Amino acid sequence: MESNYWTRRGRLSRRTLLQGTALVGLGTAGLALTGCGDDDDEDGATPTGTTAPGTTTAGSPTAAPTEQIKKGGIYQRRATNYPATFDAYRSSDTTLRGTLAGVVYSKLLAFKGVPVGPDFPSQEQVPDLIEGYEVPGDGLTYTMKVHPKAMWHPPLSRSVTADDVVFSFERFFGRAGGATPAPNLDQLSMIDSVKAIDSGTVQFKLKAPSALFLIHVADDYVIPIMPTETGTAFDPAQTAVGSGAFMIDSLQAGVSFNLKRFPEWHLGPDKPYLDGIANTVIKEPATGLAQFKGGNLDTFGPVSPKDLKGVKDAVKDVQINGLPVTYMGFVALSGKDKSAPWHKDVRVRDAMSMAIDRNALFDVLYSPNDLEAAGVERPKTRWHGTLPAGLGPQWLDPQGSKMDAKLKEKFVYNVDKAKQLLSDAGYPDGFSAEYHYTNVYGANWVLHAELVMQMLAKIGINLTAKLDDYSSVYLPKTFGGGDFDGLAMIYQGFSNPLDYFAAMYLPGSPRNQSRIDDPQLTERIQKLLQNLDAASRTEEVLSIQSYLTEKMYNIPAMYDSGPSYTVYQGNIRGLGDNFVSRSGPGFVQDPVIWKA
Repeated sequence: MESNYWTRRGRLSRRTLLQGTALVGLGTAGLALTGCGDDDDEDGATPTGTTAPGTTTAGSPTAAPTEQIKKGGIYQRRATNYPATFDAYRSSDTTLRGTLAGVVYSKLLAFKGVPVGPDFPSQEQVPDLIEGYEVPGDGLTYTMKVHPKAMWHPPLSRSVTADDVVFSFERFFGRAGGATPAPNLDQLSMIDSVKAIDSGTVQFKLKAPSALFLIHVADDYVIPIMPTETGTAFDPAQTAVGSGAFMIDSLQAGVSFNLKRFPEWHLGPDKPYLDGIANTVIKEPATGLAQFKGGNLDTFGPVSPKDLKGVKDAVKDVQINGLPVTYMGFVALSGKDKSAPWHKDVRVRDAMSMAIDRNALFDVLYSPNDLEAAGVERPKTRWHGTLPAGLGPQWLDPQGSKMDAKLKEKFVYNVDKAKQLLSDAGYPDGFSAEYHYTNVYGANWVLHAELVMQMLAKIGINLTAKLDDYSSVYLPKTFGGGDFDGLAMIYQGFSNPLDYFAAMYLPGSPRNQSRIDDPQLTERIQKLLQNLDAASRTEEVLSIQSYLTEKMYNIPAMYDSGPSYTVYQGNIRGLGDNFVSRSGPGFVQDPVIWKA
């Protein structure tokens, strides 16, 4: 390695960094076969447990302008499970990735925390383990400078080097540390090579320009950076030695995993403000809610709208946040039998969409009367389009001014028009089919799925319910590759449009449940994935959504179209505007939380 690369090249300027971040606006193509959420996520929950306020009612967990930050204290929170492995390259478990690895390990970059509003969620990245990067005009080479103050937690207690970064990627690819390739290997398939230029500089060569690369390396669910001693000095399946704001304090299998502040965090030394974070395993949501009401947890979520009044009555000065969700429920249409009615005529698919009373579903899921009783402002009724409503500026609103009037009609509840479309398509008496769904996502998910089935019956589409076992049927077959007959209610979860397009519409993707193979669409998506201009990429994202609405390959439903509610004790401060949609709470939120 050359020892003085950065003396020759100069330190990365703010302009260079910002130019680099402007090249990417959309993110993670996570095509691994992992269903969305833990098995107790329910009632319109965000699957990852990441919180971001959309509707704030009883105060936001942020400091008043005159308050002085108070350091110390332990932040008490619920973990839905104790991870079966602590190795983040082996599992996409949300507790592992978000609550443990996302706090203990650093990533090269992280997503920027922003307030919830018209620009939420942000797709911008900010430096974490690196100070910045340099990329030439062709977008094929990224040169990154490791933060000179970055240190590994004890017992390693040494500086993070470029060799650690290279090791991490080699381990992810199954070429180092005795590891097999990560199950989500395809997420970094754009990388051709990784090498250390000197002790503090890493260079990535890409196979082709990629609008996904920086987002991938900023995602909690892809590649946290591990030390070269992984697998020798410590077993990554049993513990974690990272360089993040918090480090492992104590572990009690099946019971708790507790963290303490790392005083040598490279983005400190004033932060993190807390002394530690106690993660107690509480599998039952009702038990967790009771613990919050009793003051034993500092935060809890998701909370069903019907439970918010009880929380507000029980907890003085409780803070309630409603958060937009970037996940969605939709009806997939089996691609196994090309003679099925929905393959013969787009009017059949349009009829299915028009049969869904989206406003009624929204009211069932988000209980406006219960919200009013709790003093929570009723959220705006938003409909998923071909992308989820939670994607903000990247979402083509079916009720908004940017969608063509003719396309809007496809989302409007109209039983008579739906019946007429079926008749015109050659199905005046409707048709019968199987209807697959699972119950793992909770009571509201099941209710939502069954209400959609009833609505389709009103236009003559008679469905036979097939409740898929999550582990043996739904995940490997229905969700994982579209191996089902008839229709299926699918829960899909990403945080950006590129992931959705690549996963749901490219041929061969395991998350293309409807087995869509549209050459024109494929070409457009592939060009989009290589487009490094954020502005033109956003225009194309909206345009592709219009095209998908014309085709209506999947039928958008309503699950997760509204907010998911998280509650905080009255003394929690510091989150302010530091909110992310899915990945990064351990970087942008946990270090700045404090207790008044």
